[in-house]
Amino acid sequence: MTPAWPAHPGSHTSLFYEQESFWRRGIDTFLADGARAGATMVMIARRRVFEDAVSFLASSDVDALRVASGRIVFADAEITLVTVMDGDTLRADRLEREVRALLERAARIREDGPVWILGEMVDLMCGAGCHGAALDLEKLWNVFTADRPIVSGCAYALDRFSHERHVSLLPLICDQHTHVIPAEGLAQPSEARERLASIALLQHRARALGLGRDAESQARVDPARTTVSTVCVIDDDPSVRRSLARLLTSVGLPVRTFDSAEAFLENADTAEGGCLIVDIQLLGMTGMDLMRRLAAGRRHWPVVAMSGADDGSVEQAAFRLGAVVFLRKPFTADMLLEAIARALS
Repeated sequence: MTPAWPAHPGSHTSLFYEQESFWRRGIDTFLADGARAGATMVMIARRRVFEDAVSFLASSDVDALRVASGRIVFADAEITLVTVMDGDTLRADRLEREVRALLERAARIREDGPVWILGEMVDLMCGAGCHGAALDLEKLWNVFTADRPIVSGCAYALDRFSHERHVSLLPLICDQHTHVIPAEGLAQPSEARERLASIALLQHRARALGLGRDAESQARVDPARTTVSTVCVIDDDPSVRRSLARLLTSVGLPVRTFDSAEAFLENADTAEGGCLIVDIQLLGMTGMDLMRRLAAGRRHWPVVAMSGADDGSVEQAAFRLGAVVFLRKPFTADMLLEAIARALS
């Protein structure tokens, strides 16, 4: 798997990685894309990482990459950290001075045109236990590079967030970026730290879609906004109910689960307003039957229909009965969050 970096000016992307090889591939891709775009490139990295990147570009059979290998503005991340830190505290004035110096060096190579900056400082800060300072750096970076044609990228090793108090900072770190590249393997996380990081990234995605706990907090300060809606999951497979409940709870959505359409109808009056996630192939009353029943009633429930059947006619029938979104199993967590956001809108 090779990371794909957004390349528009003003983008600020964070890559999460389990293996350093994934980050190294990300560095190579970032620099190669920047070279092809004619950008002036800046690396704030460990020296050995910089040297490996230069070797990668210099050995390329693409002229633009070979030329770029000798024109990278380099700052040693470990030395720069000593300069900008005062103990465990980040000094904003020192950081601004370092950023200005780097941009001036980049301007001497090419006065106009885009600048692509790739950094390891925040990762090294977290490695030293200075997670709060890393978050401060991300915030200040956005201030210092605002209104400039800069493409920024950085990375975090997931094992930097092995402690619960550090995991709680992940959503805040994600919020400082325009894009987040999930770590390799997060689609089917197996390690505990991967699961925790996956939850944080999903929380970030849920907030971007207007879902979850942040929506609930906003409702408390903005009475015009409705509170978070309950999502009712209706599926006769207990493993599906458990996994969906865990996922939606992790991003702050209230969830109720039902093992049949009949069980939902018996409790529909007590279910808070929201949306339904309904399996089409339910035992007893099917998902199609339930949607017909709901369509005949007075209460409107936006429905996200799901099915493992590879049959286009099933999808078409679900839409005819009023489904807002149709998801074919298996689907990703991100696809489900987008479906719920669309249903609730």
